[in-house]
Amino acid sequence: MKEDLTLPNDNTLNQKEIQETKEFGFIKSEVNFIRLPFFALSRGGLKKQGEIEYKDSIERDGEKLDILWRVTANVRYGYPGPFDKKVHKALEFLISKKGIPVENPITFSFYELCKLMNINNSGRTKGRIRDALVRTKLAGIESQGSFYYKGEKRWISDVFNLYDRVIFVGESLPNGETADRNYVFLSDWYIKSLNSFYVKPLDFDYYCSLQGTLSGRLYEVLGIQFYGLQGKPYSIEYHRLCQLL
Repeated sequence: MKEDLTLPNDNTLNQKEIQETKEFGFIKSEVNFIRLPFFALSRGGLKKQGEIEYKDSIERDGEKLDILWRVTANVRYGYPGPFDKKVHKALEFLISKKGIPVENPITFSFYELCKLMNINNSGRTKGRIRDALVRTKLAGIESQGSFYYKGEKRWISDVFNLYDRVIFVGESLPNGETADRNYVFLSDWYIKSLNSFYVKPLDFDYYCSLQGTLSGRLYEVLGIQFYGLQGKPYSIEYHRLCQLL
């Protein structure tokens, strides 16, 4: 029987530490979405890729369990890829700067995201960002005991999304007004997890400086395991690491 090696030690941040990471240019990444795979790491084959899936048999509280994490793409827009992840990381930066508690909606301009992503603010780029947000919103998530909710210290079995709603500038807001900025409404589980401080600090500048999507993914996955170990070793089976990546 294998232990659940995918769950990090509970070294997530308290409120004081969150303020410190905010001041020193770190972003607060929700642990489930850096521990488990969501975005594809390569653009190759994205149009044909329908889903990614992480399965494991683990022992939890003395009981053998089969856990599942599945992300399914929208047929029209395709599977979220590397560029979509960069857009989400820029959003995480904006979310982190707002502080805890996080509240919907998250508002931003295309210019803000382009600046954070270090790309030109062109019409073509705005179209790519728009498609990325829609693609991410439409990707469905199925969790069977794989998403951990720290607020109630329990594992979640549910079907949900990363974003609940995306509204672009010029479109109608829920109150009938016309949006003068872009709006993203985070999903209930995602925002509840952020507000329960189930987050890991990531150095945003360092993350953006890494060459290739695999190195960034390794920084995420291994970072949550190394955080708080104080030099102690960490081990994981190779096939499980590949699944998480």
